[in-house]
Amino acid sequence: MEAETTMYGVSEAELIDAGASDLFVSYYNTAPESASARREVDDGVFELSELAEKPHLGGHFFEALWSGDVRTAVRRADGANRGILRETPGVRVAEHVF
Repeated sequence: MEAETTMYGVSEAELIDAGASDLFVSYYNTAPESASARREVDDGVFELSELAEKPHLGGHFFEALWSGDVRTAVRRADGANRGILRETPGVRVAEHVF
């Protein structure tokens, strides 16, 4: 049986096994290839194992997404990422904006 893959080639199982939260996986599946947190995974600058051990390598927004902290992710998101989060299933951005 094949592992379910995301739209862009990294499997959901690989992301989850590396420690990505459900929030990160949903964002990854929703975001365009140009999105900042997606590029951290897709560009291969850091291996998934490195991101699992040190998610801060991807930046504050990435770290919040990786750990599943919706409130912090929304607060740290720039305009483009906030728009992506609005489209991400299960995220209600308005509830987390102060």
